[in-house]
Amino acid sequence: MEKLLEIMRREGPGFISGEKLGAQRGVTRAAIWKIVEELRREGYKIEASTNKGYRLLEEPDRLPGDKLAALGIRYYDSLESTNRVARELAEEGCPGGTVILAEEQRQGRGRRGRSWSSPPGKGLWFSMVLRPKRLTPGEIAPVTLVVAVALTRTLREETGLPITVKWPNDLLIHGKKTAGILTEIKGEPDHTEYLVIGIGINVLQEEEDFPQDLRHPATSLYLESNRKINRASLLQQLLQDLTPSLELFFRQGFTPFRQPWIELSSTLGQSVNLTWPGGRLEGHALDLDPQGALIIVDKNGKHHPINYGELQAGDTTAANSSH
Repeated sequence: MEKLLEIMRREGPGFISGEKLGAQRGVTRAAIWKIVEELRREGYKIEASTNKGYRLLEEPDRLPGDKLAALGIRYYDSLESTNRVARELAEEGCPGGTVILAEEQRQGRGRRGRSWSSPPGKGLWFSMVLRPKRLTPGEIAPVTLVVAVALTRTLREETGLPITVKWPNDLLIHGKKTAGILTEIKGEPDHTEYLVIGIGINVLQEEEDFPQDLRHPATSLYLESNRKINRASLLQQLLQDLTPSLELFFRQGFTPFRQPWIELSSTLGQSVNLTWPGGRLEGHALDLDPQGALIIVDKNGKHHPINYGELQAGDTTAANSSH
């Protein structure tokens, strides 16, 4: 099939006859027809004309596993969860910087055990293993906010969309979630053994691609821009921008990212409800402290630095399509 595609790509927008295709491939026109039908089932749009032959109109957006492998990215057609595989590889001693990418996640996860809809061909689902051993888990805690800033900057530049960050791990477009981050750390109080950062980005979904209960809170880059974005190119740019941001964070801490996060935030300035096991806090999201804690002011004027919890905006649960 690949050789037939190469021939049709060389023809560009022009038609090429079944007879000519067959001659170049050394097969009959009937065999060419069967290959074309198989390509169509895989998502290739191929026009057929009785008098002209075939021409390739559009190729499916597939992540090129062979090219990704050459870049050191571990590619899988389907996984339960990229974070799960990342943790397994980390336990086996894989080097820091290892990236695990899946075309599909069958059991994608988000914070607090939520599921994340990860259909094939529609998004970017990947995880990174990092080993910043000289840092403690406490020092690494703001890394989710750092990743949110890096992703938002790149996605804004690549799409022109007004993407914002919601504390602590969501990227929103017009209040709807388009990406999420799931960070997992293994270590002791005085050192970190490894860090896994899971990222899920809704890229090409149309409304019907989301489960019914997620169609309001979730969105995709395609739905918001009405433009199809090449996922492989976007992935390359995201990794290219994310790596130096993480290196800067490991060297200098959260300080270089605090102001950018504030400027990109959709949380600050809002009335919020925060819940966690056994507790609840209502107030106003005032600021982000130098360590990345969200400062909430309650009705009595008391300032609360918050490092974890489930955040809701006003009386409505903030958009979270889960990861």
